[in-house]
Amino acid sequence: MIKSISKFLVITIVAVSALVSFAAVKQTPDTGGPKNTPVVKSATPCTAILSSDFNLQVPYLLVGDQAYWAKFQVSTKADGAVLFQVTGHGPAAGQWGSCLPAIYNTRTFLYNPDIMFNNVSYWAVSYLEPIAEDFRTSDQQMVFKLFSVAPNSIPTGIMLKGPYLIYPGKNSGMTVLWQTNATPTSATIEWGSTPSYGAGPISVPESGSGDNEHQFAFNLANLTPGTFYYYRVTVNGTPFTGTFKTAPPDNADSLTFYVYGDTRAFPGTKDSVNARMMSDINADQTARQTFLLHTADYVLYGLDENMWNSDMFNRTYPNTMNSMANLPFMGALGNHESYDVNFNYDWQNIGKLFKKYFPYRLYPDPAHYYYSFDYGPVHVAVIDTWSYHSEVPDSAQLTWLNNDLANSTRPWKIIALHTPIYDCKEGDASIPNLRKALDLIIARNNVKLILQGHVHYYARVNVNGVNYVTIGGGGAELTPVPATCAPDMAPYVVTVKSVHHLGRVEIKGDTLTLTAMATDGTIIDTLVINK
Repeated sequence: MIKSISKFLVITIVAVSALVSFAAVKQTPDTGGPKNTPVVKSATPCTAILSSDFNLQVPYLLVGDQAYWAKFQVSTKADGAVLFQVTGHGPAAGQWGSCLPAIYNTRTFLYNPDIMFNNVSYWAVSYLEPIAEDFRTSDQQMVFKLFSVAPNSIPTGIMLKGPYLIYPGKNSGMTVLWQTNATPTSATIEWGSTPSYGAGPISVPESGSGDNEHQFAFNLANLTPGTFYYYRVTVNGTPFTGTFKTAPPDNADSLTFYVYGDTRAFPGTKDSVNARMMSDINADQTARQTFLLHTADYVLYGLDENMWNSDMFNRTYPNTMNSMANLPFMGALGNHESYDVNFNYDWQNIGKLFKKYFPYRLYPDPAHYYYSFDYGPVHVAVIDTWSYHSEVPDSAQLTWLNNDLANSTRPWKIIALHTPIYDCKEGDASIPNLRKALDLIIARNNVKLILQGHVHYYARVNVNGVNYVTIGGGGAELTPVPATCAPDMAPYVVTVKSVHHLGRVEIKGDTLTLTAMATDGTIIDTLVINK
């Protein structure tokens, strides 16, 4: 979800490991003499390089029509974490070209430079945010808030992304994918039901050999449903391992899976969400290592290759890498999957890189992003609202959805999408039309659970016996809980909580239980549905 403009500026920078305390400071004069003068080079637009004394001047801020610079002091903690402290700011003279933010409708995001420190590239997220409080000091100086930073790392080894998993729609298969940063001399895969593997090694050819290509995908077939498998991808002699459990038999009456959304822009926070998920899985691996359902918004700029490296597949975050290597990721299309680096929604390239890295073979219409799959006792229909100018599915998708749900014989039917159909907050202008299009289909097919995202908090709304759960706390900046919910929604809202979280869905026969948990393990909500 994108927030709207305010005259108050907040700089948000993403975490190296855990969030560090921020410092809010006023403008501070630079009194250190010539040595302390920050050095800013522009080898590429908006690339800022630290000087030898570790001061940095970043000319990338805009408040109203005024550009500002911000100065950072950099230090390194004993544990290797990098701390950035704002030491000064002021009006910027001249034009900074593409460093200035792009305007997307009435919302402004700030284009962020790479920050070089000790040969490591860092990236930052900045935005103008509506805040009720006055974030100016008494003498009207702007106040900057610093949270933390994250490496915009390019791996030194051959492996760029993965290995990671997607579910091919059959309980006898699994798809293993990875990407390298160059054509390797060798790339193989082995797999089996024991750590000794047994099948393979099989050489896997790359798909494409240009910049940002070098992709690999291997479909494991003829597997036994409901069985643990081990796999090993070896690239240029370096092994990368993972495990997975195939989907259960068609007649299974129990299942556990996980759900979260809106993980974009804050890979450190997302890593803490994944840490909680993996800890929860390890507590009962036999039942819980299944799949993850993502309610979209994976990265900040979905059409920028670098964002997929530094955000979704950032190799410096072990819990994220571990989750993707051991759970198939199934997800919806969100609005951020189609933004370019200037925050323009690119209608000609909707979801292009999302489909590149998550090439689900289940789409009935290759021009759009809706599909469905069975997984044990559950049938999941994933809806696409973001490849339509109206943000409402066309008649072809609606007909498909109705037939898809009607023809499913699975005892539980769930719908997942990015746009919240019913939520505490007022939705987009298209929401009434979306509700009108979907309400009858949902009621007719006895769907009791809708999983949605876009708003960065947890909310549960019950309308006519249908539970609409907004589960958008996967890592992005949190949305504050409104003082009051929208008037047409208030009677139906069960709970709203602004906290980073994920959901665990457990099905046991005729009972479905959704447990929403914060990153510290606190249970923030429990929903029980009986058939």
